[in-house]
Amino acid sequence: MDLFRRLPVELMFQILENTDDYVGVESLISVSRPARAAFYMDSYAIVDAIATSNPIAMQPDVKRLVHNIVILHTPAVTEEDEASQRFNWQQIGSRVLHIAAQIQRLACACLSKLRREFASAVGLEPLHAQRANEPFSWIEEYRMYWALWHLRSFSDYTKYVEKHRSSLYGGGDPPPKLIQDVDIDPTSHGVHVFLKEIIWTAAVALEDLQTCPMTRSSGGVLKPEHRNTLSWDMDTDVPFFRSFELPRSVETQYSTWSPPPIPTASVMASHWRLRPKHCKDPSPQTNLFRSLRFRVSRRGPNRRGMDDILRYRRCGVLLWSKWRMFSTGLHPNNFRERVPTPDGGFIDQDPADPLGSSCVDKWLEVGDAKQWLA
Repeated sequence: MDLFRRLPVELMFQILENTDDYVGVESLISVSRPARAAFYMDSYAIVDAIATSNPIAMQPDVKRLVHNIVILHTPAVTEEDEASQRFNWQQIGSRVLHIAAQIQRLACACLSKLRREFASAVGLEPLHAQRANEPFSWIEEYRMYWALWHLRSFSDYTKYVEKHRSSLYGGGDPPPKLIQDVDIDPTSHGVHVFLKEIIWTAAVALEDLQTCPMTRSSGGVLKPEHRNTLSWDMDTDVPFFRSFELPRSVETQYSTWSPPPIPTASVMASHWRLRPKHCKDPSPQTNLFRSLRFRVSRRGPNRRGMDDILRYRRCGVLLWSKWRMFSTGLHPNNFRERVPTPDGGFIDQDPADPLGSSCVDKWLEVGDAKQWLA
């Protein structure tokens, strides 16, 4: 029985407009005729309202990526007949809702898989396993969503370029004017090299979840990505996925939820870098990883190393929050003062190991634990 059938369409429209859950709205309109009717009154306005209240979609970088996708999926860009400039906003709203709901499902699945692998890698100590399995923080979820929106935006753009290659590079009709508004660097994707590692972490999780295999662009030609590369190439381009559909058998293994609210401003949130102002910063452990990796390499060729970045990508170590890394022994206590923690406690200053020497063995343990996956 449809519980919404007695509600006025206008009220149903307001209900859809005042939510931050893409999956919830998509599921509701698929089973409820009144909800579907309300949605198609102005689908794009509803999708835009969801983005305004969603704690991740409202962030500037994500809004820019969604804007790119909207442009790439407007009829004026994707239709062969560009003489018509009439936009079917209802169709666009429905399409963007589907993409956003798909990103939400993928984010939840990728985070869950990475956390499970991470917990198994650090789980030799019960407390570390418990800390590894803690709920996701806002910054962790933001990084995953941001990475997935990047992958989707770049992949849609790449498919567009493939389709309109002749018009873009000469020999055909001029490309649609709207494509000039797409803010994408087709070579480096405009992403800092350190932040690319978060995108690659999401890409590896996606491929492990049995989505379409990734490829990479080389001289404008898409080639299969070699997954067994052991080096950490800081200039690696963003990978390309032709499809983001999960097999139904895989999708049903993971639950879906809405992003958590943005943490309130506090000394604790600032110290552990949990706020939106830290969105554009690489995770603190990125520099730590580079430092420890170099230190380990100087031990000699016959010693264990940290060159195989794929092992670390598969448990998300460069995506996690500073608190998750510290509480599992993978970040040093180099704090200059007593600091509050997300679990309500405090950590006192311990300058005995400011460079993180004690973390080396723990990082090597994580790499060894994931060796069978590489």
